[in-house]
Amino acid sequence: MSRWLVLLLLCISMPTVLLSQSKGKASHSVVQIRCATPDGDMKATGFIWPEPGYVVTALHAIAGCAPGKGLVYSESAKKETLIATYLTADLEGDLALLKLEDDLGLPALMISDMQPALTDAHIVWGYPLAAEQMIGLRIEFALGLDAGATTLGRAFSSADLAKLFRNQGYPKRNTQILRVTTTIQPGHSGAPILDPKGRVVAIADGGLLGGWRGINWSVPAGVYLPDLPNSTDPFPSTISEQANLFSAMTVRDPITVALGQTTPKYRTDQDGPAHAGSVPFPVALDAYGIAEDEDLSWIIDDLIDMLPTQKSRDLLMLTGLLPAGADQPIFVPERVKFTYDPAFGSIEALSTDGSVRQVTVSYEGDDFEDALAKGSALLVDKLTALGIDARTVTVPENEIDRQLEFVNYVAPFGETDSPLATNFTVQVNGPHFSGRALHRTKTTKDMTDTDYIDYLMMDFATFDLNSLAPLENEIWDRLDPDDLQIEQNAEEPSALTLVRRIPLANVALEFVEAQDFEWKESLVGLKEQLDDPGDFDALAFDIYEDRLTGATIAVPSGLPLAWDPALGAVKTSIGDGSVELAIAVERTADLATAADRKLAKFVEQISTHAAWTDQKPTDCKLVEVPDDDLATCWGYFEGTDRTTDEFADLYLALDVRNNVLLGTSVYIVGKEEDLTKQEAITYRMMLIAAEHLTDFAAK
Repeated sequence: MSRWLVLLLLCISMPTVLLSQSKGKASHSVVQIRCATPDGDMKATGFIWPEPGYVVTALHAIAGCAPGKGLVYSESAKKETLIATYLTADLEGDLALLKLEDDLGLPALMISDMQPALTDAHIVWGYPLAAEQMIGLRIEFALGLDAGATTLGRAFSSADLAKLFRNQGYPKRNTQILRVTTTIQPGHSGAPILDPKGRVVAIADGGLLGGWRGINWSVPAGVYLPDLPNSTDPFPSTISEQANLFSAMTVRDPITVALGQTTPKYRTDQDGPAHAGSVPFPVALDAYGIAEDEDLSWIIDDLIDMLPTQKSRDLLMLTGLLPAGADQPIFVPERVKFTYDPAFGSIEALSTDGSVRQVTVSYEGDDFEDALAKGSALLVDKLTALGIDARTVTVPENEIDRQLEFVNYVAPFGETDSPLATNFTVQVNGPHFSGRALHRTKTTKDMTDTDYIDYLMMDFATFDLNSLAPLENEIWDRLDPDDLQIEQNAEEPSALTLVRRIPLANVALEFVEAQDFEWKESLVGLKEQLDDPGDFDALAFDIYEDRLTGATIAVPSGLPLAWDPALGAVKTSIGDGSVELAIAVERTADLATAADRKLAKFVEQISTHAAWTDQKPTDCKLVEVPDDDLATCWGYFEGTDRTTDEFADLYLALDVRNNVLLGTSVYIVGKEEDLTKQEAITYRMMLIAAEHLTDFAAK
């Protein structure tokens, strides 16, 4: 009997497992697992299965955990309990089943009885790196024959497996896996990968180089979970080698280094949204290209007919209203009355003479499906409460892109000569919902001139300005900072937190062997220079994470980082300052702005270090990949240090992803051979960190 058939039979015999998990709430049954060891805390993720009070996680993340040292925490239940019993282990599947001392009151997750559809949208929920709050990340499975399924032995070389698992004996070469091309990070071990219906299709297990390079794997839930409760495999008594290499070893008492910048945060009144300033209606129209847009040109044509002079049109203002926690305002005509209803998360505006009503409903869901379902229900309920027939307010199924988690639907407009009409639009992007409706009780020709002008402004605000898309810069520029009421220090700045250490030997084996023979040759030469070659094993990288931006930074272990306001970066140095590693992280509005700015302060300051022989750092041109929201530039630059008149060499890398700029530089004055043996090792480690390890792995 195949394991897939066993799973089907198990699901038939255990209906409570299938019925206990409501759609869209699967993340509530995900837990964090910690085990205190002499070297630090092992950290992983798990989930409730096959019934309340039991947890599944990765075996390598809990192996060797002493009795009384294992803790399970539920963020949704806000409870923590000890692991009472390590029930069973599956060595091939690298899975463990745990019994909790106290039931956390969480339902068991459903498991899928089929191989996952590789092109569907999948989410992994877990606690990567230093994250104290659960994070959901999109997961992409590698495509291939046999629905992408393979084994560890076929997917990775014997050398790779030997490096990862040493002599521990699990998982095995014949372990069935689903390869993952997106990031699985330390702490994700044991995390459930969920399909669009909230069912567990796979469990995150491991990857090369800490999961940063998209060479990762998961174990299929339908293959290994059914047999786990009855497994007779011995439970390992020693800490897994893989825990040290990938899954769970984190530092105690993480060090945090502030990046010296703050994020503006807008004040909001407890009783309603804050006024975020006003913008002239014609300016807003121009910002959205109204003159070139045939679908919108009627607005400016009608406006000019009614108000022939530019001065009279400029008096029409749109006011921005900023609800608590919102990133950008909701606009309504300044001269009309508006109300805020926290029960629906709605802002409602009524035209001057009462014939037009503008309604905006905003909702932040747990995930895409939750946002679509609950946001749509809130919009319908709000309209119904206002006495508006909302039976037609629904999004057709063919307008919902579940793979991309995206909806941008504008309902067809009804007859313009009907006295009663409701037009609406629904936008959903991931967990973000915006539903907007425009309702009128008169035909446009029967409206007063005042109401018709209100109608023009409300129409533009409803279907264009109040979109989930970012506001045009021209709109932001018109909003007075005093009106925005920015608190300059309202939110803590970005900060790099030390979360993990990776031995240099592991990094050398994992990426040098596969990518660059010269790097390995260089490391071997440096190792031979050490007085005791065994000292090489003590060298490691400190891994810092900025949870606000997703930047993940690697620094030779033990080197302190400090903020340099003149440079606009954190930096560290060796050899009395002759070698300097600097990292800058900067948030920006969009990719185009990021590409234009290029971490201006950071790059310009570095450019002043030397008189450059040929090209200078400011010549580094970011190459954009718009479809991937990515831009990058890197290079080596040579020159003469302006302070010492000695030879200087600079490695510079600039990367932009998700509107975050990340700059890394390694600057050396003099020749590498002038460094001490230890300094030369550290310099080489700085280059490895800058070229290969510093990235956006935390998001």
